[in-house]
Amino acid sequence: MTRFLEWLLNLESGRLAGGEWRIGLVADYNNYVRLGLFVLLGVLVWLTVRNYRREGEVRPRIKKLLAAIRITVIALVIAILFQPAVVLRVTETLYSSVLVLVDNSMSMRYADRYAAEDQAEAREALQQSLPAGTRLAETSRIDILRRQLGGSDSVLNRLAENHPIEIFRFSTSEPGRQAYTDIIGSIPLAGRLSAMCGAAAPADAASAASAEATAPGTGEAVSPADAKGASPLAALDADGYETNLASAIRDALDRFQGRRIGALVVVSDGQPTQPGWAVRLDAARDYAEQRGVPRLAVLVGDPTPPKNMAVVAVRAPREIRRNSETEVQVLLSHRNLGGEKADVAVYARKIEDGWPEDITRLSPLATENVTLIDADEDSHRATRVSQTVALTFTPEELGEYVYRAVVKPRPDELTDEDNTADAFVKVSDDKIRVLLVSGDAGWEYQYIRNYFLRQPDLYRLSVWQQNADPEVNQSASTGMKLTRLPRTLKELIDSGETSDAPAPPTEPAGEDGEATTAEAGEAGDAVPPGYHVVILYDPMPTKDGFDTEFIELLKQFVTVHRGGLCYIASNKHSFDVLSDPAAKPLADLLPVKLARNELDVRRIIQEGVPDALPVHLTSYGADHPVTKLVSSSDDNRRIWNILPPVYWAHAIARRKPAARVLAENPVRSTQLRGEAEPLVAVQAAGSGRVVYVGFDETWRWRFVDDGFYHRRFWGNIVRYLAPLNARQVIITAGGDRFSAGQKITLEVEAFDKEFKPRTEPTFTIRMVDTKTGEAVEHELAAIDNRPGQYTATIVASRTGTFDLTAADDTIDPSQVAGKQIVIELPQAESQRTEANRRVMEKLASKEEYLLGIEDVKHLADLIPPGQLEAVEYERHALWDTVPVWVLIAVLLAVEWFLRKRNNMA
Repeated sequence: MTRFLEWLLNLESGRLAGGEWRIGLVADYNNYVRLGLFVLLGVLVWLTVRNYRREGEVRPRIKKLLAAIRITVIALVIAILFQPAVVLRVTETLYSSVLVLVDNSMSMRYADRYAAEDQAEAREALQQSLPAGTRLAETSRIDILRRQLGGSDSVLNRLAENHPIEIFRFSTSEPGRQAYTDIIGSIPLAGRLSAMCGAAAPADAASAASAEATAPGTGEAVSPADAKGASPLAALDADGYETNLASAIRDALDRFQGRRIGALVVVSDGQPTQPGWAVRLDAARDYAEQRGVPRLAVLVGDPTPPKNMAVVAVRAPREIRRNSETEVQVLLSHRNLGGEKADVAVYARKIEDGWPEDITRLSPLATENVTLIDADEDSHRATRVSQTVALTFTPEELGEYVYRAVVKPRPDELTDEDNTADAFVKVSDDKIRVLLVSGDAGWEYQYIRNYFLRQPDLYRLSVWQQNADPEVNQSASTGMKLTRLPRTLKELIDSGETSDAPAPPTEPAGEDGEATTAEAGEAGDAVPPGYHVVILYDPMPTKDGFDTEFIELLKQFVTVHRGGLCYIASNKHSFDVLSDPAAKPLADLLPVKLARNELDVRRIIQEGVPDALPVHLTSYGADHPVTKLVSSSDDNRRIWNILPPVYWAHAIARRKPAARVLAENPVRSTQLRGEAEPLVAVQAAGSGRVVYVGFDETWRWRFVDDGFYHRRFWGNIVRYLAPLNARQVIITAGGDRFSAGQKITLEVEAFDKEFKPRTEPTFTIRMVDTKTGEAVEHELAAIDNRPGQYTATIVASRTGTFDLTAADDTIDPSQVAGKQIVIELPQAESQRTEANRRVMEKLASKEEYLLGIEDVKHLADLIPPGQLEAVEYERHALWDTVPVWVLIAVLLAVEWFLRKRNNMA
């Protein structure tokens, strides 16, 4: 019978013999339908018998045979409606899967010391697991993780005895192109993870046959020899940009929706980096509880907050001038060191020279012993704190240098590898070229002019005094004498193509403040080599001089070619000139809009001395390079308070949105509806800078400290405004420091030799690693309706310091204003380097479900086998088989044949 049914149902031989089976009716009818079918069977049988009794001259035996055939067919049809089938009982053992989520973020690259007393056991256990000669403090978390989870005797192999294992990595270096959470490998039930990390692989044939791992993404078992290269743990490289535990948990559970999960194991240092992580982690934990999935947490790393100092950045000008006072800002970052002292120094080395092993053998350019500031009251002491240290020095030698800022290491620091940072600086002898245009020869003009003429090592000055007779000699530095104001852009901008000739000594000033210099030949003085900075002191309109053509050139000089402009307001021409529509391009450059001055001349004559106007620094101006007369902000405010007062300042109608006010007069505020009136303000204008000085009485400061603060103020203004030499190619990146994975928008302004915008559809720049010299080229596309401007967006994929320059070797390198950028690890991943035990405790279902990586061997003991006996009934239909339908057809054919033979209708 069994073999017959197997033949009838087309089953493999022995299928029914090896299990329990029965024949049953599987149609899902209610009792009324079943009763109706039986009644229908009875009626049809009765009708069949009745009809054959009434047949004519046919022998009774034939009638009985035909009736039997008809009743058999009816019975078979009714039976088919009840769907008879062979029901086979099948028993199957189901195993729950264990999902192992492994942190692959960049913080897993850190090495831990486990130096605290409460970490002694962990330190000893982990050190014993390492090969001889390997130091724990030099072994990264990801390497420890591989060693603890990998190997033939690993906890994963023990878990695989009772559970299939799915290994996930979470965190990625390619967000948007690669899933945040992804399966990197599987271990089938009773399979084996391949030997790795120096652990011995099975040697005998029996072990080799059982030592199977699943190749990632294939589901196919691979041999141990092949599995070593394809080991899931070997795919971990700790290059992810963030740690999002909540997303990892949800992704893994959703991937196994509808399947039995025995446990969810998260292996991480527990430092979430995304905003709002606590709420999201609570939601993910609740989601796992709703699914009935136990959560186990394995903490990797030392949870002790480390002490650490780091030099985050060195802010220095890309190009500075010899014998010019230079300030370098060192950005320090520290943890757990608030209130303690630190020694900061800046060293210099020519690019072609290497650094000695002991940098302290060199003489520093500047040093500073600073007190590290405490974290905010609302922050934990372990919070990373940043502060800026300003060091000032005067470079004396020409060349291209690496400036290295060093904070002296402490013996209890986490690491001293981040105690230095570099900046590349060019020290040149290129003086700042200044064009001074003045409406008259007042005291302010004379002292400003004399300051620049008396600094031939730093500045080269051209003067255009508008109210002077043509026969009067315009004072100027050697080679800088003007016979007219510049009339072309090339005459106005500094192209960097002319070298500076040494200037002769300047004759001492007379009592009237005059100073003169030796004059160059008339032929060479008509067209000086261009300017970095233009100072306008209350200029007045003149034909073929200070006119609309010159103003338009001035606008391009500032906005396009990074020139600097200083406007000094006075009570003669400023309002009339700037309110003239013809001078609108100049007025648009200034950070303020002037109002008409309402001078009460009668009151001034009666009282004799006008009221002094207080000059107050704003919080922004206290540290701004223009108004910073001394290094300390508090001392700077005191200096400004003791400077001689100002008795007149130009009225202001309004300050512009982009303006930054450095100094203000809090008393006179009627024009600004209660706001303080700006006296010194700055504003970016295109690619250049503009400084507005609303009074012309800085000459009064000449008696304070022998004119030191007067010289410092005007030196600050010119250094702030002076760009690098005008270039044919200007490269920007929207910042100096970027995190790996961050998008960088590269922009280029490119001009030909006549400083006309280039028209090529693309422009290529070269990105050079300053450490390895490796270069990568990036093609930028032209921006529509903006001639000479190109842009492209790249992703910062590698860390390091990079120089951006033009890839076109036909462009003179001196005509390229390149850019240097630093790409570093994401700040979120480096903000806190210690492992976060509190987060992992929150993640675990029970207190005992939290393990340190040194105790991960106990993981298999916490996860029960999770076997389930599942009974399934297989139904194999008897009615829907070929023999049944053939039998019905044959019976009907026989009935038809017999009726015809016996002449029945």
